[in-house]
Amino acid sequence: MTTRTQRIVKPKLLIGEGLEEVRFFSALLAHLSISDVQVEEYGGKRQLSRYFQELQIRPGYQEIVSIGITRDADNSAPSAFQKRL
Repeated sequence: MTTRTQRIVKPKLLIGEGLEEVRFFSALLAHLSISDVQVEEYGGKRQLSRYFQELQIRPGYQEIVSIGITRDADNSAPSAFQKRL
């Protein structure tokens, strides 16, 4: 999990629920030669709110220009789209 003191070093942030998403998106971005995206995990859908609270106090936060959020559909994609985090 990302710590509240870890610096944001890239202008774009892509966050996923766990380590598997970090590995997948990091490999995909490297394959596509995209280097301006920082990939992190937020520790599961129940931790997303906390992640965003802590994100605001991290060094480099002011330089973020875009954030992408991914989440698992678990057992039902339609249900995942309807839920609010």
